[in-house]
Amino acid sequence: MHEGVVKKVWVKAVPWDAAAVAAAIESGADAVVVEEGRTAEVRRLGRIQTVAPDGDLRIGEDVVEVEIGGKADEEEALRLSRAKTVVVRCADWTIIPLENLIAQTRGLFAEVKNLDEALTAVRILEKGVDGIVLHAADPAQIRETVREARRVGERVELVTARVTGVERCGTGDRVCVDTCAALRLGAGLLAGLLWWAAALTMTLGNLAALIQPNIKRMLAYSSIAHAGYLLIGLAVHARTGSEDALTAVLYYLLAYILMNTGAFAVVILWGGEREERLEISHWAGFGWKYPSAALALSIFMISLAGIPPTAGFFGKYYLFRNAVENGFTPLVVLAVLNSAVSVYYYLRVLVALYMRPAEREVEAPRSIVTGAVVAACAVAVLWIGFAPDGILPGVPALLGVVRDSVAALR
Repeated sequence: MHEGVVKKVWVKAVPWDAAAVAAAIESGADAVVVEEGRTAEVRRLGRIQTVAPDGDLRIGEDVVEVEIGGKADEEEALRLSRAKTVVVRCADWTIIPLENLIAQTRGLFAEVKNLDEALTAVRILEKGVDGIVLHAADPAQIRETVREARRVGERVELVTARVTGVERCGTGDRVCVDTCAALRLGAGLLAGLLWWAAALTMTLGNLAALIQPNIKRMLAYSSIAHAGYLLIGLAVHARTGSEDALTAVLYYLLAYILMNTGAFAVVILWGGEREERLEISHWAGFGWKYPSAALALSIFMISLAGIPPTAGFFGKYYLFRNAVENGFTPLVVLAVLNSAVSVYYYLRVLVALYMRPAEREVEAPRSIVTGAVVAACAVAVLWIGFAPDGILPGVPALLGVVRDSVAALR
């Protein structure tokens, strides 16, 4: 603990303001910030240190100004503070950037416009900045701000530390944790949040889909599980910044859109206008009466379950392989177990289609548009997952297109 440390106060007179300079001299400010070529005029008004490109402290050499607009600016200010005095300025003035910087460095000045901002800056974290740069034209305000800022002494000393445990602290102790920095790419908090989000999403989605007798609700809940698989790739990217992880996410997303769109199209076709045939038991015998639509639905169910040689299998393969290579093996094991669970409720539809007799004779409505969508999706699911390179572009070529798209976005 340190008592009696006086905060430094500089007065900024840019553009040139002789009255502000005179008020700074009269009030006992430590320095004035002026434009190049004004130092001689300052000396004619009185004795005070000048901060200018040609002053006692040279802007650019001894002093640098940093406009804080984001985390990158904070990091730049931190880097510069190791060798120079840094004056930080916030367009949208908040204390959070100053807290982050005060906790990690010294020799920091904050540009303020009035007494309230000055007192906030010198009291942040009970430590405050080392000085303020007051940019005000009113001589009375300058005198008051200098007087009040001088009364604020440094009360605590902050040190950067690594948290290894949590215990009860004594009265007055304070810990500053920069959680915003922990949410950046490459930091642990964001990847951890996505890890748990992926685990919970795919598990709860699969368990909910497992008990659904209604095929539309089964597909809806399984969509939650597929969102969990996609979060695996995002968790890997959050931890490593891997471009391959985003490529796998986009590939799986494309495959999922095709197989889910096709599955819902068949459900719409067979369910009827009033959706009276949505129970899985209602689909008994459908495979023999409408072989084309049943074959397409079978392709979609097999692909959603992640069975080769469909797009769903290759999508999961690329996601899971990338995750294992980047140290997410426990999450991949959980994802594989969830995929095994999904095989049951997806193949349950195929059992109804081909292995159970029809309960009643029902004519399915015909739609050229819906039929075309179903056919296109079925062909695409097989194409992007199985077509050999010598005949059709296939998986490697498609992944190359997706990878180029990701690179262009970055």
